[in-house]
Amino acid sequence: MSNKLGEFIKQRRQTLGLSQRALAKKAKVSHTAINRLEAAEVTPETETIEAIATALGVRVSDLLSLLQGKSIQEDKDPLLSMLFSEIERLSPPKKKMVLDLISVLLKHEDALS
Repeated sequence: MSNKLGEFIKQRRQTLGLSQRALAKKAKVSHTAINRLEAAEVTPETETIEAIATALGVRVSDLLSLLQGKSIQEDKDPLLSMLFSEIERLSPPKKKMVLDLISVLLKHEDALS
């Protein structure tokens, strides 16, 4: 797993003046989860990505891009931009379903290549 996600979470957390524990409390996840994400020790579940994005005030799609090892600015493909915009507009159950599917695909990315 690329550590772009972990680096971004740490930088954004520090910019907001949050400790790992404070972010964990705000996102309603464990302190250990934040620590392990920042250290790139785990691939986060969809619910964790959504919770952290909300707590940090960023788009879920940005965190998904970082999880793939991309920079947020790299998403200049109009189709991807449209797709991420549409995901953001979905109802919570539908958004969760789509993000779960993306998460499964990312976990098995090597097998798909």
